[in-house]
Amino acid sequence: MNYKRSEIASDTIENFFSYLFKIIPQCKRNVHYSEELIEKINQNMIDDKSVQVLKVYETAFSEGRNMNSLLSNNIKQTQKADFLRYTWHIYHLHMSGKIVEDENQMKNNRSDTQLLCIICENDVYFIDVISHPKNPEEYFNIQTLEIIYHNGWMEHIGFLQIENIDSETLQPKITDTEQIFKLYSKGRVNMQFEFHGKVYSPIKLMSADGHPYDATDRLIML
Repeated sequence: MNYKRSEIASDTIENFFSYLFKIIPQCKRNVHYSEELIEKINQNMIDDKSVQVLKVYETAFSEGRNMNSLLSNNIKQTQKADFLRYTWHIYHLHMSGKIVEDENQMKNNRSDTQLLCIICENDVYFIDVISHPKNPEEYFNIQTLEIIYHNGWMEHIGFLQIENIDSETLQPKITDTEQIFKLYSKGRVNMQFEFHGKVYSPIKLMSADGHPYDATDRLIML
């Protein structure tokens, strides 16, 4: 297990908890496919190799195997905010199909395609298979949010719909990918936003220093 150490003890502990927040807890989970991903598979919009990898990952999650070798090697950089994980609570798994127990093999387990998924305590939700992004804003775009919204998974990514709020006056309104990236550029997304005429508020927040509040809360409780 690796994480960023600091000369300040409290920073090291917070980095450790942030690292734990980034990795995938090992347990058996039920696997769900988005309707859009199922359609892509049925319409042969995803190559056969990727379809087989999805089946391998589905079985592995169902059996409770360790999936952390498929994550980006950057999860060890806990001093840097991971907006995909901390804000939208989404993992991206490399579609190499090679599930190994040694997490030190992360940097050797890369792929040109990635699986976007939501991983909860007892369930994992396969959102979409995408090409490896070249720019940060390509990791989470309006199409991905549309899939999550359409499948009723907004709460699974940490956003609760708030009733009895006038969405007409609420800002920001998310209507395109550029607006999503502007939220990233603010450093953290601890704010309500309007999407499809509905108001969503974050359940899980980020602290001012870019750590998930879950990690900060654990530090306070020590």
